[in-house]
Amino acid sequence: WYPAGDVTGMRRRPYLTKEEAKTSARSILGNALGFPPLFDHLRHVTTNAYEDAPLMPGAHNLPVLFFSHGYTSFLAQNSALVEELASHGYMIVSIQHTGDSGATRFPNGDIIPMEPIVWSTKRADGKPDPLLVKGVTADDPGDRLDATLAVRANAVKTNDRIGMRSAAMWLADRLFVHDQLQKGIVPAAIAPLAAAGNFTKVGEFGMSFGGATTGA
Repeated sequence: WYPAGDVTGMRRRPYLTKEEAKTSARSILGNALGFPPLFDHLRHVTTNAYEDAPLMPGAHNLPVLFFSHGYTSFLAQNSALVEELASHGYMIVSIQHTGDSGATRFPNGDIIPMEPIVWSTKRADGKPDPLLVKGVTADDPGDRLDATLAVRANAVKTNDRIGMRSAAMWLADRLFVHDQLQKGIVPAAIAPLAAAGNFTKVGEFGMSFGGATTGA
């Protein structure tokens, strides 16, 4: 996301495209809870951004922020927040942490699914883990907290991906993307964006697990 120039004739991007609704959105949390279409409705929500919008004329030395989504989510998770920042002149680089995110669709059409091990608490019969469901849907906040703590305790015992291994991978993702942008080793389509950003002094933020990556 970045300060844009003239977008006359362009259409605002939906929060989720139809393809993203079928892939990324369904693996975020819906599949784990036994209700895949949980976020499907977001394909009907329009954002304030325009895909491939021209960069604002004269933009240079833009302050850059790096963002990471929450665990099992996707790069456009906090669109409203990053749009607000872009409107104040920031360039925001959002990273999708493939494997730990919802299904990732690459520009060539390849779809890389969420790693099955991510939801290692899922039961052998394929049904949602009742502790996970309780941690999200229980009426009482105390019950949700107790269930969530139990899920995390199990993660530590089993050395699962989110509990023990993803942190290092997400940090490596962040550093790699930063370094490639700073060196200008990017696809030609975004070379003007990379050239307009100041990558010598950047800000970092994130949502949930992405916030932990920010601290790292």
